[in-house]
Amino acid sequence: CIEISALSGWGVERLLAAILELASQRRHSQRFAGVSVRHIKNLATSAKTPAQRYRQIEKTVVQTLRRPSDTEKKQIGIQLDAILCHRLWALPLFIAVICSLFYLAFGPLGAWLQNGFQLIFSQWLPAVTRQLLLQWGVAESITRLLVEGAIAGVGAILTFLPQLVILFLGLALLEHSGYMARIAFITDKLLAGFGLSGKAFIPMVLGFGCSVPAVIACASLDDKGERTAAMLAVPFISCSARMPVYVLLSGIFFPNAQELVVISLYLLGIAAALLTSLCLKPVLRQTNKPPFLMEIPPYRKPTWRNLWQTVWQKIWDYIQQAGTVIFLASITVWFLDNFNWQGQAVDSAHSILASLGTFIAPFLAPLGFGSWQIAVALLSGFFTKDAVVSSLAVLYAGLSAENLSSAISQSLSPAAAYALMVFVLLYTPCVATISAIRKCSGCRTVAWSAALYQLALAWIAAFCVYRLAMLFL
Repeated sequence: CIEISALSGWGVERLLAAILELASQRRHSQRFAGVSVRHIKNLATSAKTPAQRYRQIEKTVVQTLRRPSDTEKKQIGIQLDAILCHRLWALPLFIAVICSLFYLAFGPLGAWLQNGFQLIFSQWLPAVTRQLLLQWGVAESITRLLVEGAIAGVGAILTFLPQLVILFLGLALLEHSGYMARIAFITDKLLAGFGLSGKAFIPMVLGFGCSVPAVIACASLDDKGERTAAMLAVPFISCSARMPVYVLLSGIFFPNAQELVVISLYLLGIAAALLTSLCLKPVLRQTNKPPFLMEIPPYRKPTWRNLWQTVWQKIWDYIQQAGTVIFLASITVWFLDNFNWQGQAVDSAHSILASLGTFIAPFLAPLGFGSWQIAVALLSGFFTKDAVVSSLAVLYAGLSAENLSSAISQSLSPAAAYALMVFVLLYTPCVATISAIRKCSGCRTVAWSAALYQLALAWIAAFCVYRLAMLFL
C-alpha cells in the first residue's frame, strides 16, 4: 500500500515507480522500456492546459497498454454462443452442467467433507461441551438441554455446510459468467408452453437458494396472470433448506446413488412447478402479454472477490438461521419432548410432542411414515424446512450420528424414505414464503389457497410414490 496526496503531490513518484516496476515484470514489458518516472512527470508538466494533459495521457496509454479489441471479445462470445446457445444442444448442455455440479456437491467430494463436519458437530463438540459443563458443576438438566437440544439440533444442520458451499459456488460461477442470462433467454419458448416467459426463469433460479426472494422476484413479471402463476409455482423449486433432509435420508437409504436421488428430487420440484403453472394457465387468463426482451451480458471471467461475496452472503444467512430459528426450535422441541401437559418431566413416549404427533401420525401412515416423531418433525418444517432434520436429531438420537441413522433406518423403509423426501419437497413451504405470497399478491385468499394446494399435492404425490416404490424397493 502506497500512500499519496493528490493535493500536494506527496508520494506520487513512489507510486509511479512501483507501477513501472510491476509492469516491467509482466508480459510485453518492452512496451515500458522508454518510460520512466521522470518521463511521466515531464509529460505532465509540459502540458499547458488540461486538454493537452489528457491527450498526452491517452497517447502514453496507447503506447504502453494493450487491451483485447471489441472485435476479439465479440468473436469469442459468438463462438461460445454457437455452442452454449445452440437450439438443439443448449438445454442438454445445461442439464449436463447442473448434473456435474450436483455430483461435485453430493458425490465423493461432498460426502468426504460432510463426514469431517459430522465428526466435529456430532461427536467432538458434544463430548467436549458435556465434559466442560460437568467440570463447571452445571446441573444435569441444563447440560442435557444444551447438548441434546441445542448442539444436537444446530449441529445436525451445520454438517451440510460443505455441500451448500459447493452448490452455491457453482451457481455463482454460472451467474457471474453470464451463462444464466442466456439460459433464461433459451428457456423462453419452453416456458411459454406452461404460461410463463423467460423472465420467470430468474425467480426459479433464486428458488434454489430461498423461496422468499424468489416469490418477491415474481413481482417483476409484467402480466398479472403470469405473476400469480409464478408465485404459486416457484415454492416447489427445492430451496437450500430442504437439502439437509435429502442428504440425510438419501445417505442412509441410498448411499450408492445419493446424487441421483437428490437430482431426481430437484427435477421433480421443477416438474411440479411447471405443471402447476400449466394447470393455472386457463384459469389465470394472460392478456396483453409483452414479448420477452432481455439484454444478454457479455461473457465475463468471474472474480474470486465477487464469488466469495455471493457465496458468503448465502452461507451466512444459512448460519444465522441455524443460530437463531433452528436454535430456538431445537430447544423448544427438547422441552416439549421431555415434559407433559402438566409440566412434569416424563419420558419421550408420554411427552407433549408425543401426544401431538400421535394425533397427526394417522394421516401420514398411508404414506409409509406414520411415526409420531416424523409427524412432529414435519410440523416443525412449517417454520423452516431444515428444522425437520434438527427435530429428528433431537427426537431420535440426541447426539450420535450413528444412532440417528440407525433409529431412522428402523422407522422407515427405502420406499417410505423416498416418499418422505417427496413430501418435504412439495408440502407447504415455510411461513415466511406464505407471507411473501400474501404480500406480493395482495390477497390473503391466494396465500391460503397456495398453502392448502401444496399440502394436498404433497400428500397425493407421496402416496403415489410410496405405492410405486414398494414395487421396486
